[in-house]
Amino acid sequence: MSRHRTNFGARGVLFMVLGTVIVVAALFTYNLYFPQQYFEPPSAMAECLKCHGEMAPQEGNYAHAPLSNCTSCHTTHAMGEKAGLVMPVNELCSSCHPDQSRGKTSVHAPYQGADCLSCHDAHQSPFPGILAREERDLCLSCHGSVENAAAPMVHQPFNESCVSCHEPHVSDYQTLLVADTPEMCYQCHSDIAAELAKNLPHQPFADGNCLNCHEAHSSLVAASALLVKQERSLCLDCHSDAVNPANPVQHGPLGGDCSQCHEAHASDTTALLAGQPPALCFTCHDATRRDLLSMTALHPPFTRGECLDCHEAHDSSFTGLLVQNERQLCLNCHSDNPEFAGNYMHSPVAKGCVSCHKPHAARVSSLLAQESPGLCYTCHSSVKKEFAMKSSHPVVSGKMECTSCHSGVHTANNSALLLATGNSLCRICHSGETTRLQATVHRGINCAYCHTAHGSLHLALLKRGEDANCTVCHQNKSGTYSADGITYHNHPSGGIHAGQAVYCASCHDFHGPAVTNLLPYDGKDQLCINCHTLDSLRGY
Repeated sequence: MSRHRTNFGARGVLFMVLGTVIVVAALFTYNLYFPQQYFEPPSAMAECLKCHGEMAPQEGNYAHAPLSNCTSCHTTHAMGEKAGLVMPVNELCSSCHPDQSRGKTSVHAPYQGADCLSCHDAHQSPFPGILAREERDLCLSCHGSVENAAAPMVHQPFNESCVSCHEPHVSDYQTLLVADTPEMCYQCHSDIAAELAKNLPHQPFADGNCLNCHEAHSSLVAASALLVKQERSLCLDCHSDAVNPANPVQHGPLGGDCSQCHEAHASDTTALLAGQPPALCFTCHDATRRDLLSMTALHPPFTRGECLDCHEAHDSSFTGLLVQNERQLCLNCHSDNPEFAGNYMHSPVAKGCVSCHKPHAARVSSLLAQESPGLCYTCHSSVKKEFAMKSSHPVVSGKMECTSCHSGVHTANNSALLLATGNSLCRICHSGETTRLQATVHRGINCAYCHTAHGSLHLALLKRGEDANCTVCHQNKSGTYSADGITYHNHPSGGIHAGQAVYCASCHDFHGPAVTNLLPYDGKDQLCINCHTLDSLRGY
């Protein structure tokens, strides 16, 4: 047992010695490879510094590890002799810094040409990595083309340090990148990477082609995410088929940035929309949103938020970005309305439905722009004036509506969109008068021959003064007149006689009943005594 312990102790000593050697070698290698900041010059440098005092370590500088031992790189020489290197520069550097370019995708040209001193100082430098100058300035001394002083947008890493994105010597990726795109981009833009979880990623984003849309270093597009060109122009490079600049009606956002409506990277909504319609549409069309909340009559597609059922998203040949001609668009849903089957069409219907109807919402049923008759007056202003005359159909008072006489406001089988023709229309309300009329000599005369349709300056909607209306047909039936040498004395009419107003209607009933000459009584005395006493009539 004691021999066993003795052997184990000997091996332990051996391991300790080997460990010490490895540690010392590691420290030596570290000092050789990695620059050190200021150190006190060792005595070994003292002889060299007598002539090469400028090589003395400067406080604050980064020193090449061999600087403490000049003969690591230089041959010794006598005063006045030219100094030499122990081997050629490319071999000398690689003796400590092995070539790493084998199998790499991209190699920095100075590194490939072993031109180490084009970037590094051989002895010491105030810059990390013993660089010959400040890192960004050093890179731009060769790669100045990537900097554009006029560019308003600069990638932050490009402003700070090139090695944030690029390896200085060799890389497994193109252009010496520290990682492939998009993984390298995601190192800073993790919020964008998270969008890959959405249902609909933009194809360049899904393929990891960040540089299809973004500049790596700087961009000439102000207030942009380093875009390679103006946003709209950039989008149209791929999506030109989605718009037609020749169309006369263009959606406002189309003239600006597509990102007003679309997400750039990914979305959970079709077409990469930034939100679901109608909420997305309401971000600009707030007045329409208020209609949805306040109006009582709502268009069903509007209620369902189906904006794109009627409107184009980008451009259109029709007002309001409609997907087709306004009237035809409405008929796509409303063609089965029997009111469209008539022979006569209301002129606004031929032009477009929004002459009378609101497209989204209204306070009046059937989406009418306003109540009747106000709506009708917008075109028929002359009729409005007629309803204000001395006698009129009671539309203003609300006892009648325009549709009491006019059929469906879209089309009709009769001119003027009337419910019926001739006296049949009047009979709807005036059945008593029209029935009596048929039993008189006035039968067959159209009501419109004597009456106006809407309003009149005379009583009973007459076209003319009461007697003037009658004398159009019944000339020489009033007052005194001569014919063929004979003087006729008719009953005076059309004024005041014996203190009373006397008109044709004082004796005649225009509509009936069926008595000779439209008189209300069979016997003349019975009629006359309404105005005259029997004594006054005995002289006749």
